[in-house]
Amino acid sequence: MKNTKEMKKNNNVILIIVILVVLALITGMLIFIINYSPKSNINVASRTNVINYFDERGITEYLNKSLKTNINWVDYGNDNSSVYERVKKDAEEAIKRESEGRDKDPNAVDAYLALGLTDEQMDQIAADIFMDITNLLLTETVELKYIVESDKMVLNGLKNKSGKIYSFPSMFETYADRYPQKVWINSEWLSNIGATVPTTTDEFYNILKQFKEQDVNLDEDAGNEIPLGVDCTRSSYSALGFIMTAFSGSNYNMTADGEFIALDNEGNVISTVTDEGFKEGIEYIKTLVDEGLLPEEVFTSPTDLGEKGARGVDIYGVIAATDINAIFGNIERAKKYVPVPPLKANGGEQYTVILPRQVRTGAYMINKQTENRQLMMKLGDAFMSIEGTLTVLLGEKGDIWTDADARDMAMGGRTALWKYKTNRISLNDKFIEEGSIFTETILPFWYSDEVQLSEQMLPDDQNEVELQNNLNWQGYLNRVTRDVYGVQEERQFVFKVQALLNHPINTEDQYLQENIGQISDYIFEETQKFISGEEDIEEKWEIFKSEVVNRRLEDIIRAYKNSLFKVG
Repeated sequence: MKNTKEMKKNNNVILIIVILVVLALITGMLIFIINYSPKSNINVASRTNVINYFDERGITEYLNKSLKTNINWVDYGNDNSSVYERVKKDAEEAIKRESEGRDKDPNAVDAYLALGLTDEQMDQIAADIFMDITNLLLTETVELKYIVESDKMVLNGLKNKSGKIYSFPSMFETYADRYPQKVWINSEWLSNIGATVPTTTDEFYNILKQFKEQDVNLDEDAGNEIPLGVDCTRSSYSALGFIMTAFSGSNYNMTADGEFIALDNEGNVISTVTDEGFKEGIEYIKTLVDEGLLPEEVFTSPTDLGEKGARGVDIYGVIAATDINAIFGNIERAKKYVPVPPLKANGGEQYTVILPRQVRTGAYMINKQTENRQLMMKLGDAFMSIEGTLTVLLGEKGDIWTDADARDMAMGGRTALWKYKTNRISLNDKFIEEGSIFTETILPFWYSDEVQLSEQMLPDDQNEVELQNNLNWQGYLNRVTRDVYGVQEERQFVFKVQALLNHPINTEDQYLQENIGQISDYIFEETQKFISGEEDIEEKWEIFKSEVVNRRLEDIIRAYKNSLFKVG
């Protein structure tokens, strides 16, 4: 009996050993397959400086490892005209092969990366050499599909004039800048009059009145204060759009570049300047001007808000600006101003104006001659991922950046997804630095809200995190944007009219596109006359509406509608 038990025990030991050996062999085989299985050779054409950048920063190695490829770079040089000529020659060869009925060129490059071609150059050769991915992005991508399904405006921006999509994009945006209609009020002045931050247009008016009539800056000179400071002669989304938005949901900002077309919450294209709410907004602004709460000269003369208040004594009670620190260039002065949430008028709702994401096309294109379509689609999609984006922008993980942990406080007030391993790098500076790889080319990536808002705050010498300092000011702006503006009921407005009509157009639509500026000029001129009192809005309102409609407003709206959100 004892021998039988010992035999069973020995057999079990042998069985365990055999299992462990088999598992070790399987693991070894898997490691061998993963590390030593044949990799796909692909040819990618790019500029010399891009190739060097990818090799030096470990980006090439990252892509090869992620996609099981061997990227063979094809150097097209750095000269813009020469690069274009090389691609143009490829296009001519492709056309010739197609006309002669020959097979695809087995030696052709598989894809083109960051060539820096202009939109005009892209339009001239795209159909001849680049693969049309319009109907592929929803079936052969994961990251890009997520982007276009979560934001239809991106899909719209990816298209060229023929309505086709030929490239993966480059998208870099600052979260705070996408909510441009920020308004800031002097907290010390509020305290001096015993008031709180206004939430309605009536409260806002009453506070401006007190700022005008009292010595709120305590310089013993009541009346030198300027209740509301804006600059309506320059292109500024913040100008007076926040007032118009309160009355009609209009994004019209009272500047020469003010838009008169928008999207409502359901994505419908609408006019923002022909309803009664727009009229009420004009009348409200006129009241501010008439009572000296808003200087009338802002409509005729440029105003440097920072310079005018540089003498040390605050003279502005309220300032409309996307970034208050950009006005002063002084953190301590900027800290005095607190954000005003979107105002409500007549018991209405609060609306947040959101800029569409900036989509730059031409970052990565697939050669329609390639035999590796699916793999090249995966390569393009890899650039759109969080890891791919950070690798392109900052280099291989583990050098400048790495994964974050639960202890890292993020700009967005949530657990960070990633963090700088060394000191923070200003990505904005990289995009304006002369000679930077980012200024000379268009690299593919998606620096999304999610990526930016998970960037960690940096502690000071006492290991404490302070938002309102030079180190973390962008994080402060992001936090204000999220908490004060991003939480409101979102109403996405379309700001750039010309960009939206960049789609298939017939002769009639071409006429509209060429003359759309005329209707914008008319609206700007008339609103200024209403505010100055040169024209009586009660007498001229119906005429104004008729003129806007007669300038083919409905045709313009229809052209917008037909150009948006279509695949194929």
